[in-house]
Amino acid sequence: MLANTEIKDFVQQQKAFFARGKTQEIEFRKEKLKRLKQAIHDYQKEINEAIFQDLGKSEFESNLTEVLLVLEELDYNLKHLKNWSQPKPVKPSIKFFPSNAFIVPEPLGNVLIISPWNYPFNLAIMPLIGAIAAGN
Repeated sequence: MLANTEIKDFVQQQKAFFARGKTQEIEFRKEKLKRLKQAIHDYQKEINEAIFQDLGKSEFESNLTEVLLVLEELDYNLKHLKNWSQPKPVKPSIKFFPSNAFIVPEPLGNVLIISPWNYPFNLAIMPLIGAIAAGN
C-alpha cells in the first residue's frame, strides 16, 4: 500500500512528464501502445492465471472476454491513431468571415482509471489504451 506522500510524488512526476510535451508526439504514443501490446503477449499466461485465481475464469473465457478484446482494441487504436490526431476542418462562424477553423485534438493531462472487478483486465486496460492514444 502506498503512503499519501508516495502517491503525491508519483502524481507530481506524471504531471512533470506530461508538461514536457512528449505525449504530443504520435510516434511516442504508438511506441507506448506497441510496448503494451508486446507486454500483454509476453505475460498472457500470467494474466490468464491471475484472472483464474481471482474469478475462476478458464483460460478460454479469459482470453475471449479479456485478453483478445484488449489486443483488438490495441490494433484498432494503432491503425487509426494518426488519423484521429489530425486537425479536422470545420465550418467557421459567419462572424469570422473570411477565415478557416479547425478542431485540433490535444492531450489534456493525467488520467485516473478505476475499474470494476468483473472483467478486471479488460475494464482496466481498455481505458488505458484510450488514454495513451489520446496522449494523456
